[in-house]
Amino acid sequence: MNQALKLAAAFLAAALVGCGGGGGGGSTGGVTGVRGQTGPLAGDWFGAAEDETGQLHSVRMNIDGSRVTSFEVDGADAGGSGPLGQGDAQVFSASLTFPEGQVQVILFADPAGTHLVYLDNFFRFGVLQKNATALPAYASININGTWSGISAFTDFAQYQWDPSSAICIVGVCSVTEVDDRLTESFTQGFDSVFGRWLGTSVIKLQTGPDVNKVSRAFVSPDKTFMGVWRCLVGVNGTVLFPNKCTYSAWVKT
Repeated sequence: MNQALKLAAAFLAAALVGCGGGGGGGSTGGVTGVRGQTGPLAGDWFGAAEDETGQLHSVRMNIDGSRVTSFEVDGADAGGSGPLGQGDAQVFSASLTFPEGQVQVILFADPAGTHLVYLDNFFRFGVLQKNATALPAYASININGTWSGISAFTDFAQYQWDPSSAICIVGVCSVTEVDDRLTESFTQGFDSVFGRWLGTSVIKLQTGPDVNKVSRAFVSPDKTFMGVWRCLVGVNGTVLFPNKCTYSAWVKT
């Protein structure tokens, strides 16, 4: 992954825009700070996510210009709001204020700006779709097909991304990244209400033993976008988030 940029720049850009200021640099532009005007992700977003305990929820988020203005979980107002910055064409960051405190958020969007992966520093992860209003009935075959987009790493201090793709047949995906080849088997469990698949990932290294990870996949309400996380697990069974995790945001092709 060679597209490394500092998230601090995106957070700074968000703060400057929210205060009416500005700055140079092409990697943080493109987000308007005037309420009511359209930014790249402006609109209503809806989808499914899991919390840090693995429990599943419906999530609704509104973005107005360069601010997240509302956040609902299972239909209840969670009180989250804050500035949104753009760090790259498909990578956005936000610092949201909730009644319980501050949350750092990374959003990996598709090129059209109609789907995104939501990830925060508490390891809450999901997939949202612009203007979706309800979750469909999912089938296990919805993960099958050819997908392409990006794979990324973030530790919430910086991020890296590169193009990636996957071919999924009967829940088993052959993933091609710039530096790695992975086999991801999303056959460990499936939720038809929230569209989540449980799986394992095996990274085939050119030298040395295979690297085994646990993984999750979510599919958008229109079933044309998939978000994936994959993480190493420590000897005590704890997922090694965020330093040993990577993420994918793919569009069905």
